[in-house]
Amino acid sequence: MALKIDTYITGGLGAVAHVSGERKTTFYRKNIRDMVTSGLYTLLTSMGHNKTSLPAMAYANYEALVVEWGVELVGWTESQIVNPGDIQSSVRLKSLVTALQSGVCCWHQLDEDEWETHKE
Repeated sequence: MALKIDTYITGGLGAVAHVSGERKTTFYRKNIRDMVTSGLYTLLTSMGHNKTSLPAMAYANYEALVVEWGVELVGWTESQIVNPGDIQSSVRLKSLVTALQSGVCCWHQLDEDEWETHKE
């Protein structure tokens, strides 16, 4: 029931109907992917990058994305950045959803020193 209430608050009635007929883990994974991609695109466009040249979020190549674009994902609740599909626990997925929704987990533009550290 708490999942349905939280889903209604964050996504509206349509999202409640959606999660009711779908496994929680699948629902959480989709939401994580959507929020991560949306946050990445929002930050990169605010940095002046053209919307048509934005990268796809490739979890397996996360460090290459950091090095190339000068941004990083902070507050990730897992020990390392992994594809949400590799997280099997619905509790751990929900924790990550909560962190993304609250802004605890978000994209951050690296300063020059941070960026250089990643490039080494």
